[in-house]
Amino acid sequence: MKPRRRVIDRLGPLALGIAGFVALAVPVVDLVLFAGRGAAALPTLAENALPTLCGVLLVAVAYWLAAGGTRPGESRRVVGWCLGAVAVVAALHAWLFGLGRLAADGVRPYAITANAVAAAGVGGLLAGVYDVRRGRRADGADADAAATDEAGAEREHLAALFEGTTDCVLHVAYRERGPVARAANEAFEETFGYDEADVVGRPLADLIVPGGEGETRVPDFERRVRNGESFETEVTRDTADGPRRFLLRLVPLDPPGEAYAVYTDITDRKRLHEEIADRNRVEYLHRVVSDLADVDDAAAVADVVLDAATETFDSEVACVVVDGDVVASRETDGDVVAADAIGALEDAVARERSVVTTADDRAVLTIPIGDRGVVQLGTTGSFDDRDRRVGDLLGTHAAETLARIARDREVRAERERLEFVNRVLRHTLLNGMNVVRGRLDLLDGHVEDAYAEHRRTAAARVEEMITRVETMRSFTNAVVADDPDLRPVALDDVLADEVERVRGDYPGADIAVEGDLPALDVLADDLLGEVLANLLTNAVQHNDREHPTVRVAASVDPETVTVAVRDDGPGVPDAEKERIFEKGMEGLQNPGDGFGLYLVAEAVERYGGEITVRDNDPRGAVFEVTLERADA
Repeated sequence: MKPRRRVIDRLGPLALGIAGFVALAVPVVDLVLFAGRGAAALPTLAENALPTLCGVLLVAVAYWLAAGGTRPGESRRVVGWCLGAVAVVAALHAWLFGLGRLAADGVRPYAITANAVAAAGVGGLLAGVYDVRRGRRADGADADAAATDEAGAEREHLAALFEGTTDCVLHVAYRERGPVARAANEAFEETFGYDEADVVGRPLADLIVPGGEGETRVPDFERRVRNGESFETEVTRDTADGPRRFLLRLVPLDPPGEAYAVYTDITDRKRLHEEIADRNRVEYLHRVVSDLADVDDAAAVADVVLDAATETFDSEVACVVVDGDVVASRETDGDVVAADAIGALEDAVARERSVVTTADDRAVLTIPIGDRGVVQLGTTGSFDDRDRRVGDLLGTHAAETLARIARDREVRAERERLEFVNRVLRHTLLNGMNVVRGRLDLLDGHVEDAYAEHRRTAAARVEEMITRVETMRSFTNAVVADDPDLRPVALDDVLADEVERVRGDYPGADIAVEGDLPALDVLADDLLGEVLANLLTNAVQHNDREHPTVRVAASVDPETVTVAVRDDGPGVPDAEKERIFEKGMEGLQNPGDGFGLYLVAEAVERYGGEITVRDNDPRGAVFEVTLERADA
């Protein structure tokens, strides 16, 4: 509003009030003057009654206008009409009395003028009120016309959208049996595979709504439509090509309970977002694997897995159970699973895959950690197949980490035992052999010829045992060492020497090398000869023939060399081929001077190589040792 108009709105009621007080004062003064002259009171009162009422009415209307009893601008119109009428009548009377035409004896010009002015003021007031009411009616008619035009334009716009949009549009009406189709556009017919005539009058639950959704979401949709609320939500609908995801927008219509249902296909967009989310989750789990590589106990594994699970699945409650104990939990005391979900836990462990159940109005995802335990996640939302797949991946990483920790613990324990054996060999057996050797040396030259040969045999055997003990000690030192000290070793020289030595130890066996041995170096240490000798000795000692046959060959690859030792003995049963190199296998350790295939496998593994066993043709076994070339 402009400043001048604001001033008029404030001063107009004041001017009208002043006019009312003036109109009211004149009759009062007239009554007082006539009463002083002794005039009759009743005629005077009757004469001034109407001017007095007019003055009171003008004052009251002025107060009402000043108090804001009208809309903006309307007070100006009322005051304008009133003061205009007053001004016209006052001017007319002033002109007439100025000419002296009515100045007869006994006539009171001021009273006549005041009465006329008061009457004119009331007349102007009535005219102003009429003008305001007429303006209001005109404004209302314009507003109704504008609303009608706007509603018509909106209907035309919606009708144009109904036919021209690429989105699927249904005109639906909510009835007792749910939403019923009243019309469908061409895009709907193409997407859902129905002609409009086939859908009109039929419930949507029979056409496109998947089973179960009608019982959960339709009542809420109907309530919001009847309240005139436009809204949108994501839904799944059965199309001609199968279930697809849509963004549903409901636009209420008249009469209440009817609406346009606009379906925008977001299946591809949703799938892309889900693929991106899955890729981000997998990348996050790869970082979790790096974190798991640094932990060394089950409790730390549980903490890492729990952090990953709550971050990945955004679950409200979670716990990790390992070996029957709750080792980590979030927002719960660990009692996540209700009684009706215990079976799901057992099923998850048995099938080695995640299981989704419900417990206490909460979706529960149970992720097995191998045969060691489970991760359980609870949410008031839901879990889907993608969550289960990611959960299986997390559980697999956790299980592998627990298995690695168990292996590391077993290796540490084995090293401790080997260190103990090494101390026994060094302090007990080796010292005892040195004492025996010293005593035999003292007997040299002091024994009769008949017993001298026995002394030499005993001395030779003691020397051999001392050599074996020294070898065992070196081997155990190498096994328990954290970092192997590998260097290039000439394979052909070491292998040829060991073949000759074992051939001398077992003259009844036929031990030979097939072909030429490669003149190559392999990565190994001083124990390589003992490793190869053990395989040769094993082929002879475990042979059931009177004259065992053993053949040795070597083959070369760009990065490795493979040594094969073949025998014609009883072979290795299939059930033991996978376990023959495990610690504690009975009957597979060499009697006498050998130290077992388990320690051979440990040494080969430290070289970065591999040892395997397979059947020989027609009988026997073939042990193959693959070593890395030093020049690779």
